[in-house]
Amino acid sequence: EEFFKNRFDAVMGNVDNYVPPARGHLALVILTEISFVLADEFESDLPLLLHQAFLSLDNSSSLVVENCRTLLQNFLNSMVLQRLRPNTDDNFMDSETQEDCYDLLEYLKSKEERIFWAREDISLHKPHINSAYYLTNVTLRYIEVMERAIPATKDTKLREKWAQEAINWAISCPVMHWRCRSLQIYRSLKTAPDRDKVLDILNILSRSLSVASDRFEITKSDSLTERDKNFGFVLEIIYTLQAMVDCMDTNRLMFVHQIFWAAVALLYTDFEEMFQAAIILLIKIIDKIDFEDKHVQSVFMTCKPKILSLNRLGIQPLVLRGLLSARTEPRSTELLSKLTTIPLDDVIQPHPTR
Repeated sequence: EEFFKNRFDAVMGNVDNYVPPARGHLALVILTEISFVLADEFESDLPLLLHQAFLSLDNSSSLVVENCRTLLQNFLNSMVLQRLRPNTDDNFMDSETQEDCYDLLEYLKSKEERIFWAREDISLHKPHINSAYYLTNVTLRYIEVMERAIPATKDTKLREKWAQEAINWAISCPVMHWRCRSLQIYRSLKTAPDRDKVLDILNILSRSLSVASDRFEITKSDSLTERDKNFGFVLEIIYTLQAMVDCMDTNRLMFVHQIFWAAVALLYTDFEEMFQAAIILLIKIIDKIDFEDKHVQSVFMTCKPKILSLNRLGIQPLVLRGLLSARTEPRSTELLSKLTTIPLDDVIQPHPTR
């Protein structure tokens, strides 16, 4: 690593604010150089390459950003436009897809030698950021063009494979910023989650809450920056669970109970933004599930975590806490109105006056 750094420092030493690229980024630079000519060779690794490229669009190194931008352009040119055969039914691309591809190329060109969006992460004090919106928009536009234009890509389920790649990075990447961006990319792809993905996200949530709480206890007398960063990642996970519920089809709804109980556990938090996110998650679940169904009731009651204590009061009193804040009051009121229609007294509020 030091060898590469010294070589680049010797060449770029007079450039202001120069940051030497990591070895992985150097590999990406080399791949960019051959990506247009040998694009077909990259199809099996396309999810990984796209994910790394999108993650790096806010990199502090202009060299890295420029090569990632070029890589994305080369893939569009070689895998979409170069495959256009108007006279061949199998490869025909309609004018709308062609126009979308050119629009996307024009957008990428407009970002030449410019960072795409701010390098930032959400926190308890800033639960929503503009850069996440920009990333979502570009990711969705890119995958839609690729899917509509390349029949082979549809067969290999590029969207689903990229979504799995994003989950893998969110689980194991040592860089917190990339873990957050990976969850944002996953949500952008809007894929229907399977049981394994739900369990992966719930496991990340459990571990991240533990780490964030421990770190808060250690640093609570110091700056809140580190605490906010860790709890910001927890918010990203809850937003991802919300997106999973939105994208679930009827065949997958029966394992949503795991998300339901995770959301209930989050209602014990003292952090307003986390409480709000948990309330919204519960609203989405209730809108999806028919709690009048006896089988559904049985599944939810059977799968209630033993370590979760509702103190014989049920969920409703936990939600009532949200009425004490102007920020959480509207959504808490909405959830309370929905809870009144659920027949699970033992869970909602085991009291004869309910």
